[in-house]
Amino acid sequence: MLVREAMSANVRVVNADTTVQEVAKIMKNEKIGSVIVTKENDEVLGMVTEGTIIREIVAHGKSLETKVREIMITNPHVINPDRTLEEAADLMRRKHVKRLPVVENDAIIGMITTTDLIAYEDKRVEKLAEMFVKDRMEAQKPKGEVEMDDEDY
Repeated sequence: MLVREAMSANVRVVNADTTVQEVAKIMKNEKIGSVIVTKENDEVLGMVTEGTIIREIVAHGKSLETKVREIMITNPHVINPDRTLEEAADLMRRKHVKRLPVVENDAIIGMITTTDLIAYEDKRVEKLAEMFVKDRMEAQKPKGEVEMDDEDY
């Protein structure tokens, strides 16, 4: 499965002059853990996560009026939407990140997170279980039994 099939396309973007307080409100109201900082053409400049706010603002006693340009993660690791989920998981593991902006033609088009990967795996396991149950039921039918459709009754 490709990243584009599992990513969230609803990514919240802000500009570099947005204050940390504004970003924190966005995260709280939209129940998200990060925002992407972009140029006006949607080119990714950086990313701000809940952890970034804790490490850079709360821990240092900085003002909530600080602009995100001062605390954002610059040059975040990104992934192309045509990469596989396995490649996304490997990149997250190697770089010790929980989320990757999805970028196509230098513009942000989505976000893939560890939660998205887990949800995909859950669906995959569910499908496998359904296949095994169906196969087992087929194997348990007495030989020679003819299956009838509803319209045969």
